[in-house]
Amino acid sequence: MAKKVFVSFVLDETGSMQVCKKETIDGYNEYVNKLAQEHKNVRFTLTQFNANKLQVVHDAVKIGQVPEMTGETYRPDDLTPLYDAIATTIRRTEIKAGKDSVLFIVMTDGEENASKEHDFKSVQALIEEKSDWTFVYLGANQDAWAVGTKMGIAAGNTMSYAQSKTGETMSAMTQASSRFVTQAAESDDHRTENFWKDANIDENDLK
Repeated sequence: MAKKVFVSFVLDETGSMQVCKKETIDGYNEYVNKLAQEHKNVRFTLTQFNANKLQVVHDAVKIGQVPEMTGETYRPDDLTPLYDAIATTIRRTEIKAGKDSVLFIVMTDGEENASKEHDFKSVQALIEEKSDWTFVYLGANQDAWAVGTKMGIAAGNTMSYAQSKTGETMSAMTQASSRFVTQAAESDDHRTENFWKDANIDENDLK
């Protein structure tokens, strides 16, 4: 029997995501539906965040029970409390995941500018604490390598992408995540520091 794998997705819902709202919704739905079709063993957590909203929308829900996102449930607005969103989701995930495999994804088009409870150092410490988890950072229109590695995320697990390529980026993430879940469900050695290369994805195609 395949082992449970926990996927936690921290999704930017700030004002600057308005320009790629439709692509984000469509890509997210493709992501969830693909995992649901191929991996019944996934438990899924989704956090959507901006300065007015930091909400754990789904908390370790069976992937097949996750509803599709709509224009009513994803409404970009306001600033970017990135550190608060990451820290909140780590703490929620660790309660449910225990010693199971965890894939923790952050997707944002803005850098931190609105957190109230956490800062860079506290988030870095949390990521370091979860040394057996796989953290992935996707940053639109920014140097994702610099931002992600500063927080302690492996360079091979970061990805810079153009906002105009949001749909293609979500498709690439779907492919890479599915590969990760397959491997994690079959092996105790599930952590990776080459999330994109393992799935043969070229970052240059997303810029």
